[in-house]
Amino acid sequence: MYKDISIFIGESTNVNISDNYKDFAYFLGIEFNDRNYELLFDGCNGLPGLVYHNIKDKMKTVMYYNDIYKMPKLDGIVRAYNKQSDVTHAFINNCDAMIFMKGGMGTLSEISHAIDTKKNKEHDKPIVIININHEWDELINLLKTYDISDLYYVTDNVIDCLNYIEKNIYNINSNFYDLYIKNDFTKRKEAIIINDCSIKK
Repeated sequence: MYKDISIFIGESTNVNISDNYKDFAYFLGIEFNDRNYELLFDGCNGLPGLVYHNIKDKMKTVMYYNDIYKMPKLDGIVRAYNKQSDVTHAFINNCDAMIFMKGGMGTLSEISHAIDTKKNKEHDKPIVIININHEWDELINLLKTYDISDLYYVTDNVIDCLNYIEKNIYNINSNFYDLYIKNDFTKRKEAIIINDCSIKK
C-alpha cells in the first residue's frame, strides 16, 4: 500500500494576515482533503487553522507543539516537544514535502533550515514558497542572491503548488519513490511471479 503524502505547512499564526493568503489557505485545505494528504502543523490558529478546518478526516492530521498544555482542542495525533528547534526538526524529518506561506521570524527560520538541510543533501523533499501579490518579493530576491533556486519552488497557485510536489516525490530518483513506491512495485512483481509459477505447476 502506498504511503499517504504528508505535508508540513509553515505559515503565519496571525489572524490579521492578508485575505490573499487566507483564500490560499482555505482552498489548500480543500485540496488536502480531496487528495487525501496528511497535514503537519503546530496546532495554532491563523493560516494553519484555515487549512486544518477544511480537512474532513481530521484524525489524519498530525500536530506538533512545544507546549501541549497551551494547545487548542483539535482532533489528531499530538506530539509535544520542549524546544522550538526540536519542533522544526520533527516537521522536516516526518513530512514528505513542505509549503511555506507568509509568516514571521519562526517561518523564516523554518524556511532557512529546510533549504539549508536540502542543500547539504540531508533530504530531497520538495519545498514550495507561496508568494502572493509580490508580498514576499524581498525574501525571494534575497534567496536568489545565493544561487539556490533549484532547491525550492515559488508559486501563488494552489494546484500548481501541489502538482509540483507530486511531480517531485513521484520522480523515480526521489527518496520518496525509492522508499514507498519502488518497493511496493517490487513486492507486487514478486507476487505476480509467484502466482505465475504456481499456475505453471
